Amino acid sequence: MTVLFQYYTPELLRVVLAALVSIVSTIFGVYALSYAVNTVKIDRTTMLWVAILTNIVALVAIPLWAMLADRVGRRPVFIFGAGVRGIDVCVSVGNQPGEYPLVFAVAILMSGVVYSASNGVWPCLYGEMFDTRVRLSGMAIGTQIGFALAGFAPAIASAAIWSPRELRV
Repeated sequence: MTVLFQYYTPELLRVVLAALVSIVSTIFGVYALSYAVNTVKIDRTTMLWVAILTNIVALVAIPLWAMLADRVGRRPVFIFGAGVRGIDVCVSVGNQPGEYPLVFAVAILMSGVVYSASNGVWPCLYGEMFDTRVRLSGMAIGTQIGFALAGFAPAIASAAIWSPRELRV
């Protein structure tokens, strides 16, 4: 462990920061579903079906993205998945409660397909950053710190976004 912190600090920090891509899943899995049901007033059952279908699509998309990464490289695929999904994370739920097909389409496209690009390659990408003697501890410590930090994303999103009704005194 001393070797990891002494000689691989930049790689460890890179993994911590890259693991923050999991903010997308915590925002979608916790905050966006609650926001859609409680604020936008989309039916709870509909939003649960959105989450189920998104994960079914991801089961197919993740191995396909991984196969593409074997051909073009892991970094471009990871950057695409993290970048595009990160930009769109705030609007993926949709704004109109009556536009269920749009809600399904955008959520499935962005979380099921695009976000799966980063999910399909991160285990290999992070592991390649370390020598074999520190690979396990480097990946474990780096990802868990990043995942723990990402766990605060729903609370931060909830505090950052408020409805106009809350501004009235």
